[in-house]
Amino acid sequence: MAKKNVRPKEQGKWMLLIAMSLVGFIMFLDTTMMNVAITSIVEDLNTSITTIQGAISLYALVMAAFMITGSKIGELYGLKKVFVFAMIMYAIGTTMAALAPNVSVLIFGWSIIEGLSVAMLLPITTILVTINYKGLDRAKALSIFAAVASVAAALGPIYGGMMTSFVSWRLAFASELIIVVIIFFMLKYVHAPKPLKSADKKLDIKGTVLMASGLIIILISIISAPVYGFFTPKEILVIFGHEITPFGLSFVPFAIALGVGLLGWFMKWEANLIKTKKEPLVNIVVFKNKMFNTSVIVGGMLAFIITGFLFIIPVFLQTVFGYSAIETGIALLPLTLALLIFAIIFAPFGSRFSPRTISQLGLGIMIIGAIVLDRSLSMELVTRDLIPGLFIFGAGVGIITSQITNLAMSSVTTDLTTEASGVNNTLRQFGTALGTAILGTVLISGFFFMTERNITASDTLSDTQKTAVITAVQQSTEKAENQTHVPLELSAEEKSEVTQIIDDSTLNAMTLTLYTIIFITIIALFLSRKLQKEKFPK
Repeated sequence: MAKKNVRPKEQGKWMLLIAMSLVGFIMFLDTTMMNVAITSIVEDLNTSITTIQGAISLYALVMAAFMITGSKIGELYGLKKVFVFAMIMYAIGTTMAALAPNVSVLIFGWSIIEGLSVAMLLPITTILVTINYKGLDRAKALSIFAAVASVAAALGPIYGGMMTSFVSWRLAFASELIIVVIIFFMLKYVHAPKPLKSADKKLDIKGTVLMASGLIIILISIISAPVYGFFTPKEILVIFGHEITPFGLSFVPFAIALGVGLLGWFMKWEANLIKTKKEPLVNIVVFKNKMFNTSVIVGGMLAFIITGFLFIIPVFLQTVFGYSAIETGIALLPLTLALLIFAIIFAPFGSRFSPRTISQLGLGIMIIGAIVLDRSLSMELVTRDLIPGLFIFGAGVGIITSQITNLAMSSVTTDLTTEASGVNNTLRQFGTALGTAILGTVLISGFFFMTERNITASDTLSDTQKTAVITAVQQSTEKAENQTHVPLELSAEEKSEVTQIIDDSTLNAMTLTLYTIIFITIIALFLSRKLQKEKFPK
């Protein structure tokens, strides 16, 4: 249904963009600032690295499952009203995270309450920016909004590192309340159309349940696959005392099929609502737009890459080289600066060059950056060795980030803005959830596998020593401790061999993870051929 473009008054024209960018800033800062505090959180809350990895993935999973619903609630009940409600929820969630006495409270406050609030905030902020600006102003506004979000994600590690090293990771959460207060003072600049809520405009509850269930089942299944196996069971899933092994296979492919089936049911249900002239959760017409589909898929893959990258680098530096939170943040600074610089520089280029060409340039540079970074890795690594690879990679991310959100939102008509925002952000969060889970698993499981295989094949160690070493390595990694912790009773020769095995496994696992990133980026580069080849209007 058509929406009236509500543009800000010329006086304070860009104040709405500033307010929305502040919202985007704290949301995306929140997703990465804890990556560098993993070891401190694990120690403080007496938990494990995989639990924190799960909390990060759950945060994105909740957002992905309810993002479309969040955008629809804003349309039905009023964008500004829901925006205020979601900001209050966000404040409650971040306060709970800051005061969390254990990991359960942290997960509830951060992953669930904040996740649900962001599921409303992220699409609403995108919608508000889209409907309040036109033409080149819209291109600039969306590019700046996307750039701020990406810079916040990149600044997260340095900010989280400073807070964790000099004060506490808890203050990183608490400090977000300051920006929340500033945003509330800027509410007078938030211009929004009247809500569509009426007797015949109700939230599609059945559609919400079908879509959320399908997405959650698919995401959890994919995330669980490394533990339970993709086809042949590694471990047996037990529910209420019953072993779940359909036809002797892992439950994973069957669960994924169930999730896909639920999404298919969702699409059929939405089509039926449209046919009977009832209000759908999503107008499925948006999925017939090939340009939009390509843009959101590439955007989701970009989120997968960035989020996973910003998880594996801190884990690698802290568990292998003993970096502190602040040292990790400083090490990532070249990426942050490059992302900021190139996102700003390339933001207006969509009106001069093809957005497709600019996006492909960014993806190509990301591939080069990942290769350069891999070549710089060694057990004698120092922070300056990371600068070229991180800077090049960050430059590539900044270039494509400057275009991808505008590509998605500008490819649909105004009446599909709500659907486009919801779907675009859902795919982004879907990628975010998978990025941390899959790339983190590739790194940690790859290291475990290579270490266990090479320790087992050793002719120097006894069977008892092999078991002790493997157990020690697994325990130290789970607790995010240095991976060279091995039994002290080993001789000098045995310690030397174990250390060499651990070193080789560490570097090989990191190489495997980086080349997984390269592989995903190449796929995104291939898909980008279908992106918009016409320049944005001035």
